[in-house]
Amino acid sequence: MGRPTKTGLDYFPLDVEMDDCVELIEAEYGLAGFSIVIKLWQKIYKNGYHLDWNKDMALLFARRINTEVTLINNVINSCLLRNLFNKSMFEKYKVLTSSGIQKRYVTACLSSKRKNISMRSDLCLLTPEFIHLVTEFTQFPLEESAQRKGKENKVKDNITYNSDKRQQELQALDEDHLAFDRFWNLYDKKAGRVKCKKLFNNLSENDWNKIFETLPTYIQSTPDRQYRKNPETYLRNRAWEDELYVKEQKEETLKIIPIL
Repeated sequence: MGRPTKTGLDYFPLDVEMDDCVELIEAEYGLAGFSIVIKLWQKIYKNGYHLDWNKDMALLFARRINTEVTLINNVINSCLLRNLFNKSMFEKYKVLTSSGIQKRYVTACLSSKRKNISMRSDLCLLTPEFIHLVTEFTQFPLEESAQRKGKENKVKDNITYNSDKRQQELQALDEDHLAFDRFWNLYDKKAGRVKCKKLFNNLSENDWNKIFETLPTYIQSTPDRQYRKNPETYLRNRAWEDELYVKEQKEETLKIIPIL
């Protein structure tokens, strides 16, 4: 039996000159606020690129660093307001992560020559120059689904309706967060997300496959995002079916005219 794939990091980079947002946290809460941010980063990178945050986790974390839970939550709220942690991800999934954390995580994995870099598709905040480095996108969330399924089997008669409802929710999450979020992050032109999500989820699986097959070429042909079609226009007009042309630079031939 092979060893389990390692996801966490043994170390992470810490800049000598801190970001203004971190300095503002320190200005607001003193060195205690600064140390809480660093301890949270340590916990996140030990886990990988995100940290599930709930009441129990807050109590354990407060006990380990000998700090009041109220202060920790206040610091986290300030980090969410200043985008040190992504507010949307916290509100949806109760996790602490950010685009910067995920970029540093992928960079550290590459530096340590890891062959496999796995990431949950619904939590991915990577930009296109980093997202292609991820070797596997997992569904939401596999371990939790398996545990919940086992509990449901024990009390099947009482929760048949809830079980069916949960399966429908998981299926909807797969559609919303696995395929669409992958498209949204790859396309990297944030406009009209709600309409785009509806258009994308109405497409067939064959259309999805064709999009992911041709999208890198289209992005390469429009490196400046302002000249890239709005994602809603791209989906509504089925632009992945258009023939793409990537400009190639041609070397100019220098003619040498002899002097008579």
